[in-house]
Amino acid sequence: MDSSFGALDAFAFVVFAVLIFVAIIVVVNLGKLPGQLAHKWNHPQAGAINAMSWVGIATAGLLWPVAFIWVVSKRKTVRLE
Repeated sequence: MDSSFGALDAFAFVVFAVLIFVAIIVVVNLGKLPGQLAHKWNHPQAGAINAMSWVGIATAGLLWPVAFIWVVSKRKTVRLE
């Protein structure tokens, strides 16, 4: 059994590191997306949407779709006087 570390092994580690880095960047950008849209569209609950999107990412994406739906279903508030 040969236990030497060759050039292909080093290349495989570099490719794996790049894939992990890209996956982290994608997850962070997805986590920011509902909050950014809420702030951009002046949603009244922008802070709550931002928090829900990050909690959703931390819980393997369970609440992230809810936050995304919440941000695109902006309801107009009715003032009662």
